[in-house]
Amino acid sequence: MTTSGSEPARQRSLHLARLVRDCLPRTADVHGPHDAWPLVAPGLLAWCAGTVEAIVALMPLEREVDASILLRSLYEHVVAFAWLAIEPSAERLALWRKHDCSQRIKADNDCRALGEEMLSPTLRADCERTLLRVPGKMPSGHAGRPGRSALARAPPWTRRTPRAQVVPWAVCRRIQAAKRVGPPLHDGPKCGLRRSVGVEKTCSHGSG
Repeated sequence: MTTSGSEPARQRSLHLARLVRDCLPRTADVHGPHDAWPLVAPGLLAWCAGTVEAIVALMPLEREVDASILLRSLYEHVVAFAWLAIEPSAERLALWRKHDCSQRIKADNDCRALGEEMLSPTLRADCERTLLRVPGKMPSGHAGRPGRSALARAPPWTRRTPRAQVVPWAVCRRIQAAKRVGPPLHDGPKCGLRRSVGVEKTCSHGSG
C-alpha cells in the first residue's frame, strides 16, 4: 500500500483536502432545512476532506481494509453532494434529510436490540415526524444514495466518479448502526453541524 508510486496520489489527495480547509471556517445564515444549502455544501465538502486525510493517514500503516471502508464512505458522500449540487432545492434537501432520519431510526433500532438507545425520545420523534411529513424519497442507487439515473443531468465529472471497492461489513448490529449514520448536517431547524468539520453557522428559528 505504501509504494513509491503511491506518493503522487498521497500528495494530490492532501492538496485537494487543503483546498477545502483553506476555505474554512465559513459562516452561513440559515433559517431552516429549506434553505440549508449554504451550510450543507461546505459541511459535506469538509466531511469529505477529513475522510481523504484519514485515508492518507492509514497509508503508512498499510491498513488497506480500513482505508477501503473510508473510501466507500467518501464515494457515497461525494455522490450525495453531486446530487444536491445539481439542484439544491428545498425539495431535495428535504428528501436528503428524510433519508438521513430513516437511517438514524434504523441505527437506533439496531442499538435497541442490544438494550441501548442511540436516539433520545425527542430526536427519534422528530425523525419519525419527518418521515411522515416529507413525501417521496431519494432516488435509489449505490448504498441507498442517488444512482446513475439521478445524476443524468450532472456535469461530466460527477458521472466519471469511480465506484469504491465494497468491503463486507461485520454482522454485529453495533457496527451496522455505526455505518448507517453519516455526518450530522441537518438536525431539523437547528441545522446542527458539528464544529469538528470547521464550519460555523448562524441559524434563525424561522418558518420551515
